Amino acid sequence: MFSTTLQQADLEKTEWTNAQVARDPEAEVRSLKAAPGRDILVLNSASIIQALLKADLVDELYLTVVPVTLGGGLRLLPNDHASAWRLAGTTTIPTTGAVTLHYGRP
Repeated sequence: MFSTTLQQADLEKTEWTNAQVARDPEAEVRSLKAAPGRDILVLNSASIIQALLKADLVDELYLTVVPVTLGGGLRLLPNDHASAWRLAGTTTIPTTGAVTLHYGRP
C-alpha cells in the first residue's frame, strides 16, 4: 500500500493481512519485479500509475470505461505521455454497460 500519511502501525489495527506501507512506488515496484512472484496490480490510483508509466515499469494496462460522468479529476495519462501500447482485448459488462480495454506492450 502506498501512502503519504499512513504508518505501518496503522495497518496492524486493521484486518488486512500481508500488507505494508510504502512511500516510493518506483523503488517498491522495481524490488517486487526483481523478486519471484506473481503480477503486481495497481487499482484506482492515477498518480501511482503515472509514476510507474514514467519509470517504464508498466507491462499491461486494463482500463475500464464506465458510462457515468463524475466530473473532474486527475488524468490517468499525462498530456506529454507517448506510447505504443497495442489493444490486446476487450470485455463488455452487459449489466453496467462498462467496457474493459486490455493493452499490452508491442
